[in-house]
Amino acid sequence: MIAELLDDVNLLITLQNDDVTAFRFSKADFVSQKKEWLILRQEIISLSLINLGLYPENKRLSIKTLPYDTGCFILVTVHDKKERKKYRILHSDKTILVHLRDPDTLLTVIKHLYDCKLRCISTLYYSDTDGYYLLIRTLPQYEKFFSGRLSEYGKVISADNLTISKLEETCKVVYSKKAIEYIGSKI
Repeated sequence: MIAELLDDVNLLITLQNDDVTAFRFSKADFVSQKKEWLILRQEIISLSLINLGLYPENKRLSIKTLPYDTGCFILVTVHDKKERKKYRILHSDKTILVHLRDPDTLLTVIKHLYDCKLRCISTLYYSDTDGYYLLIRTLPQYEKFFSGRLSEYGKVISADNLTISKLEETCKVVYSKKAIEYIGSKI
């Protein structure tokens, strides 16, 4: 077994035919994922690194096994562990769904909300049997304002994912994304 450092990050381990017979493995085992071979390969790499005086703590190793006619090459590349980025949602949007029975009430609500000039994403749905549904996604600080205003005109419904999915399946979309801005500007 010969271990040589190719550069700062690559280590090449050469197993020759007598090494293969000493470890009692065949050349087919080198490319397999048998547990015994993987354990032995890890031990070979650890011994080689120690013999070269390398201790790659907090490093990630990528290992390639390359069999050839009379043995096997094991190429080990040492990578720095990338620190995982942590994301945190600062402002999650709040979803409000209101059911409005007639078009006059719908237009009154849209005009009122349009005049308030609050930013939101709104989608308007129409159902042949139930009337209109206005889905509004807004910032948390505006949730109480929208809920309070909308409850005066129609029924505010729980806007969980299941309810929204059913709404999307059973109703027609009249206007998507900016319904309040578009329809409000036309009134």
